[in-house]
This record gives sequence, structure tokens and C-alpha cells, in this order.
Amino acid sequence: MNNYDDFFEKTLKLLLLDDTNKKISAEGLKQVKTIKYTDDMKLKKCPIDLDYFKENEDISELPCRHKFKKELILKWLKEQQNCCPVCRYELLGEGINIEKILNLEITTLLNITNLNSMLD
Repeated sequence: MNNYDDFFEKTLKLLLLDDTNKKISAEGLKQVKTIKYTDDMKLKKCPIDLDYFKENEDISELPCRHKFKKELILKWLKEQQNCCPVCRYELLGEGINIEKILNLEITTLLNITNLNSMLD
């Protein structure tokens, strides 16, 4: 396989990567607020386990304003996805930086092409 075929094969693999299981980053965790639940709040149940919030309970609020039981949303964000399970608002996450990898591949391919032209 020549260098160009190898480049295009790697590029295709990167584009087809399943990026749906991206976990939250340390910066993303800073986006999660801890607030006290009060009975006058509109939402009465956690959307994850459908259990009622308790007065003065510490709950988590995402930037999209959806509220959850603290331990349940942190587990979701750390182990499942870096997005709100209700509206899919995406928090800062850790994942594969496809752009950086592609740029490295392009640079490598250009270097190989330059070397080959110098050897010809």
C-alpha cells in the first residue's frame, strides 16, 4: 500500500470513529453547579431515576438548567456521556482530537512526499 492509500484509509477510520461515548473533562465538571433543592422549584423528580428531590437536598444543575440528583448525573457524565441526558447539551469533554490527528497525518504525508521527491 502506498503512503496516499495509507493516509486515506487512516482518515476514513478517524471519520468513522464512534465519538458518542465521550466522557466529561475536569473543565466540564466545573460547568456543573451544586444547588439546594427547594419545594418551590418546578421540577420535583430527578429525570434519571424518577425519584423525588428532598427539601434542602444538594442537587446538580447543568448549564442547560436541567437538574439531577448529584451522584446520578456525575456518574452519567463520568461513565457515559458528557451531555445532558434530557436535552443533549454538551459539556466540555475528553475525547479523540480528530483534527489534531489528521493534521499530524497530513504533515507526515507531506514529509514523505518531500523526501521521495528529493530521492528521485
